[in-house]
Amino acid sequence: KINYPVFKLPVKPYKAQLGAVEACKTNSRGIVVAPTGTGKSIMLAMMIKEISRPTMVVVPTLELKRQLTESLVSIFGSKYVGPNRQITVDNIDSLDPSIKSHYDCVIIDEFHHSGADSYRKMNELSWTNVYFKYGLTATPFRSQDNEKLLLESVLSEVIYKVEYKDAVESKLIVPMEAYYLAVPKKKDVKGMMWQEIYKELVVFNEERNALVSLFITMAQHTNKSTLVLVKEISHGEILAKMTGAPFANGLADDTKDLIRSFSAKEIPVLVGTTGVLGEGIDTKPAEYVVIAGLGKSKNSIMQQIGRGFRNYPGKSSCKIILFKDLTHKWTIGHYREQCKILKTEYGVIPAELGT
Repeated sequence: KINYPVFKLPVKPYKAQLGAVEACKTNSRGIVVAPTGTGKSIMLAMMIKEISRPTMVVVPTLELKRQLTESLVSIFGSKYVGPNRQITVDNIDSLDPSIKSHYDCVIIDEFHHSGADSYRKMNELSWTNVYFKYGLTATPFRSQDNEKLLLESVLSEVIYKVEYKDAVESKLIVPMEAYYLAVPKKKDVKGMMWQEIYKELVVFNEERNALVSLFITMAQHTNKSTLVLVKEISHGEILAKMTGAPFANGLADDTKDLIRSFSAKEIPVLVGTTGVLGEGIDTKPAEYVVIAGLGKSKNSIMQQIGRGFRNYPGKSSCKIILFKDLTHKWTIGHYREQCKILKTEYGVIPAELGT
């Protein structure tokens, strides 16, 4: 065991965070489920302290690696956190499954990714002798049944769960509201394939983009902290050009700076791709989350919604903005599925937002 130093936690642990640690006392492996914004990095640090063994934390992106490393250094100190130290944070893509892990504990952050081939290879080849294995996530599932089975092959059992309702009541996160804007119905889209439909009804849809742009402009004028999430870079570029809002994406050199500026509330609105801003990014000020594209994956929608859950001074709730388009069976189906997720997971039914 390692005698880690006395904690320098930034906040006093909540009951929910203490519950996660208690679960680790009686389980050498398992999944901890908690909504975005409930302080999973604090839970993670407390779990590491409880196990007190050399620990590797695995994350899906380099940006999350940077954020989590900074957080753990602030808690444990640089003497214990860093490459080849007692605690290290590694991006999954940098790990070699042919090398046996020398860590006694592996914690997979954003565990819902672990059904992917890269995680399964690590589990089958590198982590075979690791005794303590835990996963942390807000969404412990994949959208497809076969992916769910693959995920369960890494860690199958949820050992502790923080429910959304309990997290709100405990003031761990802000409550959620939901609204929708009705998109004018278009004609002559029959016979198109998915990519054609997406470009016609989302990316290059002037009426839809006008609604999104109007919302962005209002947020800019009222200084309301707003994330606008798009799937395709071309869509984000159009919205950025229409409104002057900054656009964060995987190809932009200033993406990290934009995320920091948004989190520091130096800019009120940030447009971003779901690949960059859809999960794992600290966006505490976000009061509005605009889901500007289509999508019906439960995991993806819940991760996007979670961008607005974190507490922040002056923020009393998170407002989710959807778009209701009755033009095509796919746009109808995606909107209905989004509404179903909101109702079943959060007990919220979207109300129409007038323009």
